[in-house]
Amino acid sequence: MNHMRAPGYWPLLIAAALLLACCPSPALLATVPPLLTPTSVEGTPIPFETILQGQDSGYLGAEPLLFLVDDPEAAAQMLKHLALYVAPDQREAFTAQVQNSVCTPDVIALFRGSKASSGYEVTIDRLISQGNDIHVYAQFWEPGPRYPVTGGATSSYHVVKLLQPVENAGRFQLVLHSYPMIHQ
Repeated sequence: MNHMRAPGYWPLLIAAALLLACCPSPALLATVPPLLTPTSVEGTPIPFETILQGQDSGYLGAEPLLFLVDDPEAAAQMLKHLALYVAPDQREAFTAQVQNSVCTPDVIALFRGSKASSGYEVTIDRLISQGNDIHVYAQFWEPGPRYPVTGGATSSYHVVKLLQPVENAGRFQLVLHSYPMIHQ
């Protein structure tokens, strides 16, 4: 009686199954998912320059705060959040520039909101005028899984000055378009 033995496929199949189970697929290797950028609205780009940008402001709210300095109340509110954090040698010039904006609205301030650690930033990267709206496009940076952070609350901000007046007969409404960015 002649018995035929099946070739030793079983050990190979078990080894292949173990290998597939232990090796993640390329899709699982990505540490950061792709980020969406907001769609741009049609309108007139507004050139601007940064006046101040930093990690620590006096704004303690959890949600972003965005406003146009176009009246004494808005100027006072922004100065309340920032006056202590501006270097003493720049404080007078910054205060004068903000108070001058009351007559011609040309300063926009964006506060990210309070976060529990460092590594969070905000950067205004585009301004678009469309009718009575000013669309503010901002990058909201967050620390990645391997990005070094320190403890302690931070509240990042970005204050910009418009380099040309925005033509409008009425009051402006600011529209925030934020999108996340990850520090690697």
